[in-house]
Amino acid sequence: MIVMLLVVAAYMSLGPIPKWVMPSLPKFDSINLRLSRNRKISFEEQLDALYLFKSQILGGQSNATALQRALEVLPSECLPNTRQALATGTSFSRIMRDECEFFDLVTFEEISLVIEVSDRTGAPLGISLDRIIHKLINQRSDKQLIATELASVKATISILAALPVIGIILSSLLGTNAITWYMHSKLGLVCLLSGLVLEGLGLVWIKVLVSKAVLEIK
Repeated sequence: MIVMLLVVAAYMSLGPIPKWVMPSLPKFDSINLRLSRNRKISFEEQLDALYLFKSQILGGQSNATALQRALEVLPSECLPNTRQALATGTSFSRIMRDECEFFDLVTFEEISLVIEVSDRTGAPLGISLDRIIHKLINQRSDKQLIATELASVKATISILAALPVIGIILSSLLGTNAITWYMHSKLGLVCLLSGLVLEGLGLVWIKVLVSKAVLEIK
C-alpha cells in the first residue's frame, strides 16, 4: 500500500497536470461555437463576415442583401434557414435569432437584433456594427491574455509539484534512505499521507482560482 502511495505521489508531482485542474480555454484564433460536427467558426471568419456586411451597408445595399453576402463568408452549414429565408425574400429576423441561439452565435444574434431595429425605425447600422466588431476583437484579446497568463501558471504548477519527488530523489542520492524512512516508520508514513493530502488540496485550490479567472472573460 505504501508503495502505491509513493507511485501516486510521483505521478502527481512529475506527471502531467490533470485536465480538471486546468480547464480548457478557447484557442486564440477561434471562438467556441456549437455547430454541427463540432465545426468552429474562426475569429477571422466572423470578423470577415462583419466587415463585409458593414462594407455592403456603406455601399448602399439593403440590410437583407448585405447580410446574404456576408453569410457567404461563413461555413455553408451555418444558419441554413436564415440563408433560405434571405434567398426567398421572406422575413428572416426571427429565424436568424432562433438559429443564432441554437448555434450559440452570440455575435450574429446581436446583428439580427440590430437589423430588426433598423428595419423598424430606419436607424443607421454603422455605429452599432462598430460596437459589435470592437466587442468581438476585445473578446478575443481577453481570451488570448487569459490563456497566456494560465500557460505561465501551468508551468509554475508543474515545477512546484515536482519539488517533493525531486527532494526525495536527491536525499536518496546523498545516502539518507528517505524512501526507507517513508516506508518503515510511522512518522514517515504520516508525512507521506500529509503530503498527498496537501498536494490534492493544492490542485483543488488551483482549479478554483483558474475557474474564476476563466469565468471573468465569459
